[in-house]
Amino acid sequence: MARGSNVAASVALAAATAVVLLGVREAEWAHGYAADAPRLPLRMKATDALLGLLFGPLLLRAPQFAADLVDWATYAEPAALYSAGVTVTVLQLEGLPSLRLFRSSNVSSVRKYPLVVFLHGGGHVLCSAHSRMYHEVPERLAERGFMVASVEYRRGPVHRFPAAEVDMNRTLAWLQAIRDGKVSAPEALARADLTRVTIMGDSAGGNMAAVGAMLDRDRARVLGTKPLLSQQVLIYPGFPGLPLNQSNDNGYLLTNDLLRHFFVLYYDIEDATDPVANPMFSADGLSGLPPALVMLGDYDILKPHGAIYAEKLQEAGVLAIVATYGAPHGFLTFMAHPEAERALRDVLRYLGKTV
Repeated sequence: MARGSNVAASVALAAATAVVLLGVREAEWAHGYAADAPRLPLRMKATDALLGLLFGPLLLRAPQFAADLVDWATYAEPAALYSAGVTVTVLQLEGLPSLRLFRSSNVSSVRKYPLVVFLHGGGHVLCSAHSRMYHEVPERLAERGFMVASVEYRRGPVHRFPAAEVDMNRTLAWLQAIRDGKVSAPEALARADLTRVTIMGDSAGGNMAAVGAMLDRDRARVLGTKPLLSQQVLIYPGFPGLPLNQSNDNGYLLTNDLLRHFFVLYYDIEDATDPVANPMFSADGLSGLPPALVMLGDYDILKPHGAIYAEKLQEAGVLAIVATYGAPHGFLTFMAHPEAERALRDVLRYLGKTV
């Protein structure tokens, strides 16, 4: 009994400390820091290192509790917006995951808005469409004339591979059916231009965006129709089975140990070669996929993943632009980071050029 009490007390202490550190880290990043990540202040390196040390045991001992903890600590109400010029609608339809739709409050009665399907990161385990850090980028896109559909997909450890990918694929298939006139659009999507659709995601969401582009291509071939997606934006994506940048396994929040924890909480070993986990294993290859913007952090342990995928896209004849930033993993979710601002400008330029 005493041992069980000690374990529960340890988990509770680790959870409380993690909540404090999440707040400290968010506050520190919100105040900005130098773009040269190796020169981050020692206190920020220490915060990231402690978070990594705490979340490893939490994910192993109480994975669902850890996921719920992050959801609670980062939850944002739909009305809790950074911009007064953006409206958020939560769309819940039977058979589909919940969507958070971000659009400008100044909606034209005649204009159609290009749609961005957004997939949040978090290792397929943490965070959600309602996390604070996954509100600002959709809002900034909405301010510039895009409609953003942020997908609330199922996550591990309760829902294992390919639950998240199934949710995403159902969403894409539904949007394609609306575009092709097979089903009617809900009022909230009435002004979305479904002939100009981008899929975009960061980290695990970047992986899912790449998978979504492949599934969209394959579905269009089966149906004999045009693919839904015009382009893909992959932000520091990760793919099972690829090498890591071990020189960056040094306390910048995402570490080799945390990646292993995330993997076992969502995937089985054999899933690493499934094309729905890694499109590079697709029997049809990568040809015919939409153009891609692949965004990498110089100090990200996952940097080789995105670089390898971009190279494979280029070898398959897909236009793939690689943009690199002097930042660690996850930088786009903290917009005060100078490289995050530059990255968002690059995304907007890319969408403006190619949509």
